[in-house]
Order: sequence, then C-alpha cells, then structure tokens
Amino acid sequence: MMARTIDELCEIAHQTYEAAAAAHGWETQKRSRVAWADLPEENKAAMRAMMTVIRDEIRHEFRVEAMQQWERSL
Repeated sequence: MMARTIDELCEIAHQTYEAAAAAHGWETQKRSRVAWADLPEENKAAMRAMMTVIRDEIRHEFRVEAMQQWERSL
C-alpha cells in the first residue's frame, strides 16, 4: 500500500509546511526552519504522531473502499 516510512512522510510534510509558510508570509519558529534531520526531537515526535494518525486513516479508508467494491461485485 504505502511504501514510504513514517519518517519519510514526515520529512515531506515538514518541507511542505515550511515552504507553504514562507510562501504565505508566515514565520515559523526559528528552530523548526531546518531540515528534517536537524529538527529537534520533540518536533519530530509530534510530526510522527500526526503522520501515524493520517496514515492509519488513509489505510482505513482504503480498506473500506476495497470492501465496498468487493460487496458490489457479489
């Protein structure tokens, strides 16, 4: 299903958030305006928790849709 690890997804989300913030004139915390590898562990832990919930929700929706498609094929 998803080949990326949670940390890979977090890195993408972090980079996207920082880029979007800059593009919209938002000023993020100085300590978070760094590459994922250099982000404080507290920030990484929060991002991992968030991304785990998002991943699990996507997996759940995928399973629901697959089940509905299977039921329609009966």
